[in-house]
Amino acid sequence: MTLTQLEALLTIAKDEGISVVEVQRRANLSRTTSSRIVRALAGEDETSKGYKWVEMRTDPHDVRRRVLYLNEEGKKVIQGVLKHI
Repeated sequence: MTLTQLEALLTIAKDEGISVVEVQRRANLSRTTSSRIVRALAGEDETSKGYKWVEMRTDPHDVRRRVLYLNEEGKKVIQGVLKHI
């Protein structure tokens, strides 16, 4: 995992239900980079092995918006990371 991916994962962990656009803004990433990172964290990246630590869901209030949540494996990864910080 890259530092940028870790930053995005920690951002999602801190505020579950955050949108992809908000992760982009908080991590100061381009649209392309944020999309690529979120797809990798969700295991949806076709060009590399995805981690499958994040679930992307459709926002119930706006079907155009994707919101992000850690799955159980993602929560375990965050717990492990926090032990080393």
